[in-house]
Amino acid sequence: MTPIQQAVKAYESLGRNFAEDHGAYLEFGYVVSTPNWFVMARPVNLAQPARWLTVDDLNSTFPNCPEAEAWYVQFACGRGALRRFMQHLPFWLPKICWKRSLKKPHSPLRIYRLDRLAGLIS
Repeated sequence: MTPIQQAVKAYESLGRNFAEDHGAYLEFGYVVSTPNWFVMARPVNLAQPARWLTVDDLNSTFPNCPEAEAWYVQFACGRGALRRFMQHLPFWLPKICWKRSLKKPHSPLRIYRLDRLAGLIS
């Protein structure tokens, strides 16, 4: 199963629309897709999570997010996806964050210093 197929299956299992999120990230975020890994992410301001934790606000906060301080990873799958994404960042931001599971919308946001995480997974 390809990473895109894995993403579609994960979204379907939660009753969510992968095509909608994927389209929004293609237009207003960053999507990196290879035969082995897949990531959807965007730069965000951590002080305003209510504005960017939903796809609905993608078009109003990106690309004009000069106050961005972190990469928010909406979805990642495939072996080494985060490590490889960090090697392909269009620009460096001090932090990276994600929620552990799409299944748990109220799960805490995991925030890491990008330089520390890069050192740990390289």
